[in-house]
Amino acid sequence: MNKEPWVNFVAIGSIALPLVLYLGTGSLDLVAISLVILMMMQMALLVIHPDDPIGDKMREDERKKKLLPPPPD
Repeated sequence: MNKEPWVNFVAIGSIALPLVLYLGTGSLDLVAISLVILMMMQMALLVIHPDDPIGDKMREDERKKKLLPPPPD
């Protein structure tokens, strides 16, 4: 799964949604609640499939040396 579109979607939502909510309702409580929910979504995106370029390179090097089995599909 390519998570970059999801990260962009959540990032744009983190900017646009609180602004729209504040201008539409005038409630800072609602803005704070939406920011907390968006923060949880960002953290979930990082936890579900984290980027690990150093670890990926190390695993690829070990795979080339035949120390690890091929990754499961």
